[in-house]
Amino acid sequence: MLRLTDAAARGKTTVDAIRLRATVPCPPTRCRAELLDYSRRLTWDLETITDASNARLKQWGDDPDGEVTLVWTESKPAAGGLISPREFLDIGKTYKVGDSWRHVSKSVKSPDYPESGRCVRGYNFACGLEFVPTADGQGTELDYMIHSDIKGWVPTALINSTVKAVLPNVIIALMKHVAANPE
Repeated sequence: MLRLTDAAARGKTTVDAIRLRATVPCPPTRCRAELLDYSRRLTWDLETITDASNARLKQWGDDPDGEVTLVWTESKPAAGGLISPREFLDIGKTYKVGDSWRHVSKSVKSPDYPESGRCVRGYNFACGLEFVPTADGQGTELDYMIHSDIKGWVPTALINSTVKAVLPNVIIALMKHVAANPE
């Protein structure tokens, strides 16, 4: 865990950056698809994503080793309803490095995608995922870093404790999903 302040927050808020490492029992290509293709993620991520999420508003490039996407997601309420739903608009780049994949993203503003009015618009500082094959190629060493300011009138301590609880639950749900649904 790191404590960071981003210039975009104008020094007004400090939230924890959370890093989680896990070995997921599927190859990196599937692990990446399960986490980054929201039509798939909606089938197993009951913790954070709503069916109103649209992960591929725009996609640029036909490079098989990488893509750039504009992603809008809407989260469910958290902390027993103390934190209302949030939405995020992020630009992300996924690219291949040897046998591994990396995905980096951060929030952006766009007049083409204004705030919905249903949720508070949160802000993701630089975030990332790395998908490295295990030695036998059958699993993924996942390295997941998230640094979000969910905005609104929520104490920083509640934000930090909620994110620390939610992110591991997402990875546990992913692991259960891939174990129960081999490809």
